Amino acid sequence: MYLVKELLHYCNISVRKCSEIQPAKIDFYGFTFVTEGSMTYVLDGKTYVVGPHDAIFLPPGTVRERLRGDAPVKYVSFNFTATEGADLRFPIFMAGVIPRDFTKLVSVFPRIHSSEFEHSRQKLASLLNYMLYDLQDIDFYGTNNPHIMNALRYIEENIHKPISLADVSRHLNITKEYAASLFKSQLGKTVTAYIQEKKMLFAKEMIRYGTESLPEIAVELGFENYNYFSRTFKRYFEISPAQYRARFRLP
Repeated sequence: MYLVKELLHYCNISVRKCSEIQPAKIDFYGFTFVTEGSMTYVLDGKTYVVGPHDAIFLPPGTVRERLRGDAPVKYVSFNFTATEGADLRFPIFMAGVIPRDFTKLVSVFPRIHSSEFEHSRQKLASLLNYMLYDLQDIDFYGTNNPHIMNALRYIEENIHKPISLADVSRHLNITKEYAASLFKSQLGKTVTAYIQEKKMLFAKEMIRYGTESLPEIAVELGFENYNYFSRTFKRYFEISPAQYRARFRLP
C-alpha cells in the first residue's frame, strides 16, 4: 500500500541562510531532513535543532515555526497528503536516522524537479514512499546503526546467494568479530540466524505465490542441497516445503 496519496511540495535546496517560517498550524504531512548545516524549528511549542542526518516528521495539526538562520544549510523537504489508513506514526524529531543513501537518491531530483513535467510529482511521491518505508524498517529493527542497516540491505539484495558472516563483514569493511558482536547486540541474533530467517521468509512467499519447482526455489535462494533447504524450512515452520505448497499455494 502506498503511504503517500499526493505530493504537495518538494524542495532540495542549499541556502546561505534559511528563511523564517511564521508560526502556523499545518493541514498536511511534512517530512524534512538536513544534509549539511542545521536549522532550528519550534514545533508545538518545543524547540528542535535539526542537524545533518536528522529529520522532522509533522502530522496535520502541528503548529510549525522555523527560526531565521545565520549560516549555510542544505536540506530536503516534502509536504504531502496520506493514503487513508496509512500508518505514519513517526516521532516529530528523529536524530541521526537519515542514511547516506537518501542524499544520493534525492540528488537525482534537483530543486526545480517538482513540476508537471514527465510525471515528476509521481516519481517524487514514489521516492518519498521508499524513504518512509525505510524509516519504518529502522523502527521495526529498533536500530539506526549505519553498519546494521547497510548489512540488512546487503543481505536482502544478495538473498539469492550463499551469504556468510565473512561476506557481510567484508561488505561493511569491518572485522568478522565486530560484525558478529554488532548483530548480536543490535538485533539479538547472529548474522547466520538472520540470513536463514530471511531466506525462509522469502521461500515461504515463493512457494505460495511462485511457479518455480521446490528444487528451483532452493537453488534461487542459494541452497545447493535441496534436502538441507527442506530440513531448514521444516525447522522454521514445522511443515515441509511440499506440504506447505499443497496446503497454502494460491490457485
